[in-house]
Amino acid sequence: MRRVEFDPAAESEVAEAAAYLEQQRRGYGDRFLAALHCAIERIDEFPHIGRASRGHTRTFTMAEFKYDLVYHVDDELIFVFAVAHPHRRPNYWRSRLR
Repeated sequence: MRRVEFDPAAESEVAEAAAYLEQQRRGYGDRFLAALHCAIERIDEFPHIGRASRGHTRTFTMAEFKYDLVYHVDDELIFVFAVAHPHRRPNYWRSRLR
């Protein structure tokens, strides 16, 4: 498996989303984290599974939770730029692209 790194802001988004979902319904924070882990495994197996996006990134939607993973993959690394709800501030993460 490729190494996985998150932009620091994306790490915060994961924590915030898990806490919010847990607050809405008990157990959903853990379900969100498990779905995130599964999404990363799928991306590792099928790097081009997400739709092409800006700046050599791809976007994979976690269907159950309606969150997008904005990522870039190379031979050794999956870098996650954002874990974003697509209906809240669309494309706010673009400033994170390197």
